[in-house]
Amino acid sequence: MSELDQTSLKWVDFELQREANRIRESALKPIIIPVKRCEILPGNVNLLEIKTNLDVSIIKEIVVSDPKIYPNKSDTLSVTVLMMGTAPEQPYLCTYIFRAKIDRSMNYDSQLKDWIIVNSQGKQKRHTIRKNPGPAIRLRKINVER
Repeated sequence: MSELDQTSLKWVDFELQREANRIRESALKPIIIPVKRCEILPGNVNLLEIKTNLDVSIIKEIVVSDPKIYPNKSDTLSVTVLMMGTAPEQPYLCTYIFRAKIDRSMNYDSQLKDWIIVNSQGKQKRHTIRKNPGPAIRLRKINVER
């Protein structure tokens, strides 16, 4: 994730707050985590560096939302990442922004299956989404909501 303009930052914050509010309706208490860096590494591994000292070893499950096209960048997508830790009623929530090849039918090529989560202290947790939670990790049409 490179430098973001103010409009894009507002959009990311709005989308993340909207998702947090939706999750709160189900009696969960999400904690929003700021992101330092997003990158797709070789082997289609998603690197997510978070700006917190959260002990990433407690992350037990990751769920990824449907992607949305990032404002002003037709080759960039955004997903909300929900990380479940040892307290399932209090998930961690952040935004992952990545570039993808998107075809005319609005399909994209990136997989959102393998993750490395890194906290501010440099501690890492590798996680693979093993079960298929739905279309979030398959090639599919994306929501063109802006």
